[in-house]
Amino acid sequence: MMRGLTLLGLGAGLMYYLDPDCGRRRRARVRDQIEHRRHEIDTFSHKAARDLSNRVQGLASESWAMITPDGAPDSVVAERIRAALGRVVSHPRAIEVSVSDGRATLSGPVFADELGPLLAATAMTRGVRSVVDRLDPHPITTRHPALQGGKVRRRVGPSLDPWQRDWPPGIRLLAGSTGGALLLAGLFRGGITGLAAGALGAGLLGRSLTNASSRARIGAGGGQARPTMRTLRRSCPTSEASAGWEPGPGGGRRSDQGA
Repeated sequence: MMRGLTLLGLGAGLMYYLDPDCGRRRRARVRDQIEHRRHEIDTFSHKAARDLSNRVQGLASESWAMITPDGAPDSVVAERIRAALGRVVSHPRAIEVSVSDGRATLSGPVFADELGPLLAATAMTRGVRSVVDRLDPHPITTRHPALQGGKVRRRVGPSLDPWQRDWPPGIRLLAGSTGGALLLAGLFRGGITGLAAGALGAGLLGRSLTNASSRARIGAGGGQARPTMRTLRRSCPTSEASAGWEPGPGGGRRSDQGA
């Protein structure tokens, strides 16, 4: 029975792609899709390798900086703090930074929700020994002239948010590899443990392939649905589909039948 169904499906596929009227176009479409996917995989592999290399180099540099003494002058430390402000506050220019012997003093208006992340980021800056807080916190609904516009920051540092919309290429590659390994291990192990490992692996693998969070896939989080583009294609042969049609006024098309 199964052999008969297999042969039937194989014959149907051969008839579909070897059809004398539309077979050539269908085969060309398959070749184009394969080439497109190959190009996407090649581009993604290069991006993932470069992303992982940059992350490893950054981690090595940060680790080396933690174990080596820093003799940077106060002006350099102040610039490091200013560079970190843009990642944690929405209005970094409203904050005044001064450093004396490694003692960083912060002053100026800031959103109350950003106060804690700001102090943490300053304390983690290389060369900072202590932080003096002279900031003026305000609610997010304030009308303070220095806190108008900008983009409110919600998170501190480059930590990966599993619910975020896009994952970097290197993280996608690691997540996909880990998910594939867990899925295979779950299939071979079986039982409750294998089922849990397989489900976790399938989730990681699907997340890395689609690069869309589960919250976005199920439409949660208050997001809006993306519009769907629909394309109408004529089926082969085209002679019957185009019979009786001719260009109409204004570039449209009209039929001589009916009306």
